[in-house]
Amino acid sequence: MVRKAFVVDDDDGVCESLVELLQMSGIESFAFSSGRAFMGAVAEEKGPFVAILDLQMPEVSGLELMEMLREQVPQCPVIFLTGRGDVESATHGMKLGAIDFLQKPVEPEKLLEVMERAFGLAQTRCLEKERKTSIDALFQKLTPREREICLFLSKGYTAKEIGRSLNISPRTAEIHRSRIMEKLTVDSNADLVSMAIAQGIRD
Repeated sequence: MVRKAFVVDDDDGVCESLVELLQMSGIESFAFSSGRAFMGAVAEEKGPFVAILDLQMPEVSGLELMEMLREQVPQCPVIFLTGRGDVESATHGMKLGAIDFLQKPVEPEKLLEVMERAFGLAQTRCLEKERKTSIDALFQKLTPREREICLFLSKGYTAKEIGRSLNISPRTAEIHRSRIMEKLTVDSNADLVSMAIAQGIRD
């Protein structure tokens, strides 16, 4: 698995030193001097990657950049760097879900330790995103009627109960159930319930 890191800092010296450190540790790394350039580069990234953001930057701050990431690339973990950090900014960053908040100059061992945690989280988020995408594609195969019946099935309704609720025969409800299970590639009602929750059909 290729591990990528994106360093965003308006200080070229910081970018160069961090990229060199990460590259030496086997992490494919890229540097950006502005948040807008960074967002343009990562918009289509699919695999696990980590963003290392300077807190204080012109145009787009690190906190603003993280909020953009949460909207557009939510699977990307964020590590903040700052030479002028304050408690309020650190608290805000952690509430947004930042992995850590490190003071410059960063100790290499500390940064690499935090990066390991960040990559573990990135991998988990990417797998969850892939699963969600796969489930979305399966549910797209269901007809409106099947989605309606799927809701009842996810809540534990029997074929008879579904028939009474929708004014159809239990046999028809059972046929719909079989087709739903086949389209969703599940073998049990427990698996169907899990997929329905992931899809938001049953909350």
